[in-house]
Formats: sequence, C-alpha cells, structure tokens
Amino acid sequence: MKYGLLCACVASMLVLAGCVSTPAPTGDLTGAKTWMLTGKLGVRSREENANLGIRWEQEGDAFRINLSGPLGLSVASIHGDADGVTLETSRGKTLTARDPDELVNVALGYRIPVRPMRYWVRGMAAPGAPWRGTDDGINQLGWRIAWREWRDGRPTRMTFRLPGATLRLVVRSWDY
Repeated sequence: MKYGLLCACVASMLVLAGCVSTPAPTGDLTGAKTWMLTGKLGVRSREENANLGIRWEQEGDAFRINLSGPLGLSVASIHGDADGVTLETSRGKTLTARDPDELVNVALGYRIPVRPMRYWVRGMAAPGAPWRGTDDGINQLGWRIAWREWRDGRPTRMTFRLPGATLRLVVRSWDY
C-alpha cells in the first residue's frame, strides 16, 4: 500500500513538473552589480555586417560600451543609465536619447538590444519581461538567446537572433 501511494505521489510530481516553465539560466554573474566584459561582437543584418571589438562596463544601472572596428579603431562609445544614454561616434558626432536600443540602431544601423542584453550576457533573462526557455537558452522580447559555451560558470559564446538580425558575442574576459 505504501509503495502504491509513493508511486502515485512521484507520478503527480512528474506531471506537475512538466507544467512548470524552465527556470532562468544562472551563473555566478547573476548577482553581480558591477562587471566588465571584453570580446568580439559579430553583427549581421540585411542592411549591415560588422565585426566589432566590445568592452562593456556595468555598474548598477550605469554602463559604458566601447565598440571598435578592425585594427582596434573606435567606432562608438555608448554610455548611460536609467535616465538616458549618449552615443559618441569616432567622427565626433554626439547623440542622446532615452532608449539606448533605438539610439544604437539609428546612429550605427545595428540592432543591439542594450537594455536586456546586460542580463543576457550574464546568462539570465531580463527581469520584468516574459520569457520562454529553450534547449540552449531563452526567447525574450522577440529575441532568441542561445548560450553556446560556458567557462567557469560564465557564458563565453552566445548568439542573439531576431528576424533579420543576428549578433554573435565571444567573451574573451570577464571581470566582476
């Protein structure tokens, strides 16, 4: 009798577990408020293709992203916080806006989801937006995020896909 009850409980738990959404991926960076990454960012879209160096510094809501082209020449510096963002191009042009994603798209022609990407690069879903788990990542805000490689609990290769745009990030180093 006890065995039958145990089997029924286990079966019920398995059925209920199938109804629960996949938990957000976690790494040892999830709680970090201050961090920095350096690496390479490949951008592919119908309009633009670029291979960029990236250095991303995050401290709470404040961030600075430096993008460089081949030979290490600066393409743009993007910095901001919850109140707004400024983008400075290598040609001396300075633009400001409230939305960093739109500003990058308008100024550089690249679709880079800056706001949620600060979470995605650390291997987690952006808070406050629904997401769905996949075999190797998540779908969130119309993007398909796939974490391809991890080292020491940190994502080092990831792909961000949106219809018509693909970003590939290879992180060379993390500091937090």
